[in-house]
Amino acid sequence: MLREALLSAKSRCSYDSLFHKLFFTLVAAGFHHTKIREQLGEILLRENQALQQSIAGMESPIEGVSAETWAIVWNALIDGLALQALLHKDFPVEKTYSELEHMLQAVFHKGGEA
Repeated sequence: MLREALLSAKSRCSYDSLFHKLFFTLVAAGFHHTKIREQLGEILLRENQALQQSIAGMESPIEGVSAETWAIVWNALIDGLALQALLHKDFPVEKTYSELEHMLQAVFHKGGEA
């Protein structure tokens, strides 16, 4: 599951990513338009809930950290990497995602299959 999720995120992580350009443009617009902000908040909530459900069966490698929190942090991390790739033409996407997968495998290996 982890590898597939990271491959999907990596495929949208680039300097020219139309998906993330649109997303961050809408985020900026949402600061001035309540309806856009509310709708984006709902989208993020649904993304977090979907990821939370997919990892709910995994044992957290850190006692006291819920699947809900892991989902929120993972989604924020992926969006942050996308933002960096949009702003830095030579952002090391391949290296970053490869090492991120390695980090997450190491963290979650203790708790079960990642």
